[in-house]
Amino acid sequence: DPRRRARAGVGLGVVALQGGRLDAALDALSAALVDAELAGDVRTAALAGLDLAEARAIRGELADALRCARRALDHARALGDRALEAKCGRALGQVLLDVGQPAEAERVLADAAALARAVGVDEARVSATVLRARASLDLRPGDPVAAAVALDRLLPITSPARDPEGFDAMLLAVRARALAFAGDHGRAREALGLARQRATGVSLEMRARALAECCRAALATGEAGQAREVAIVLRSCALEHRLGLSLWEAEAM
Repeated sequence: DPRRRARAGVGLGVVALQGGRLDAALDALSAALVDAELAGDVRTAALAGLDLAEARAIRGELADALRCARRALDHARALGDRALEAKCGRALGQVLLDVGQPAEAERVLADAAALARAVGVDEARVSATVLRARASLDLRPGDPVAAAVALDRLLPITSPARDPEGFDAMLLAVRARALAFAGDHGRAREALGLARQRATGVSLEMRARALAECCRAALATGEAGQAREVAIVLRSCALEHRLGLSLWEAEAM
C-alpha cells in the first residue's frame, strides 16, 4: 500500500535526519515522496517534501532541494492547510538562502512568519522570523540600516524554553551578526560566544547551519581567528557527514 509506505517512510526519514544519518534520511524521504504522490496523498507528499528539501540542501543538492521545497509548498496550499503552508514556506525560505536568493527568501519568509503567527504555529513563526532577519543581512551585508531592521525583527524573540530543532543557536548567531553590522561589537561577541555553546547537542543539520552563521558573525565582528577556528570545525563536520553545502561554506570563509 503506497499510502501506508509513504507515511511510515516520512517517520523513518525524520528520525534519521534528527539522528544525523543523512543517507538514510534521503533514501526514506525520497521513497516516501514517490509513494505519497503515487497514492495521491497530498498531505504526506508535502511533509516528505518539506524534510527532503532541507536534507538535499545540506547535502549540497541545491537545485533538487529548491524544486522539492517549491513543490511541498504547492501541495500545502492545495490542501488549504495553513499551518503546513507556514512550515513549508519556512523550509523554502531556508533553501532560497542556501542558493543565494535572499530577496525572494525575505518575501517568502515574511509570508510564512505572518501565516504561522495567524494560526499559532510558534516554532515555524520563530524560525521564519530568524531566517527573515538573516535574509536582510545577506541582502545588504554590512549595512547598519539592514542590521537595525534585523534586530527589530529579532527583538521580541527570546531563547525558547522548548527548542526541539536547536534553533536557539541560529537565533543567537544571526543576532550577533546584526549587532556587529550595527557597530555593537561587544554585544555581538557575547551573542556569538553563546551561539557557539548552543551549537552542540543539536541535530546535525542545525549544528552545521548554526556553525556557518557563527563564521559569518565572527567575520562581521572582526574576529578573523575565531572565524577560522569555527570554519575548521564546520569543515571537519562536513567531511565526516558528506555535507556538501557546509563544506562549500567552510571553504568560502
